[in-house]
Amino acid sequence: MAEQSLSWLILDPVMADNGTMYPGLPADYVEQVRSLITEATIITPNWTELQLLIGQSPQPEADRKRVRQAVDQLWLHDPDLKVVVTGISVGDQVRTMWFENDSDHVLDTRKRPGHFYGSGDVFTAVLSGGLANGISFNQAVKLAVRGTAVALDQTAREVPDRRFGMRLSQLLKYLVNTLTTH
Repeated sequence: MAEQSLSWLILDPVMADNGTMYPGLPADYVEQVRSLITEATIITPNWTELQLLIGQSPQPEADRKRVRQAVDQLWLHDPDLKVVVTGISVGDQVRTMWFENDSDHVLDTRKRPGHFYGSGDVFTAVLSGGLANGISFNQAVKLAVRGTAVALDQTAREVPDRRFGMRLSQLLKYLVNTLTTH
């Protein structure tokens, strides 16, 4: 069997959220992530991480124009980079925006109370799985947004102490049902 090579490499920065860097990271961590981006074809920063990557102080407010301007700054270095920005707070919604070949897309889901440790990891894993199953980038992002929402809902119902991660059994059912119908 011939070995297949991937035509994509995803980088999830995993360094900050809600306007703040995660504790314990070295002072040059943002710069290290910037250098890794040059190897990636897709990046999945949340809104805070995106602002740090372009050298801005994180601000909680974001509208479609501000996010696009931030992505445009990344594209100065690599116009082919696909960017998925998660965790954009818009009223009672959480927005995900993705950018490919100078076009942008938006998908909102309802905001759930509290913090969900590992939700970004779930998102990137589902995105990767969708791409590995041969679905388009656009469809893979939608799958990741919707799949993560399924995991968030299950976790909100079943896990009082969310420091221990996400519940994924409903997500796995969703993925099996969704991917077998494509």
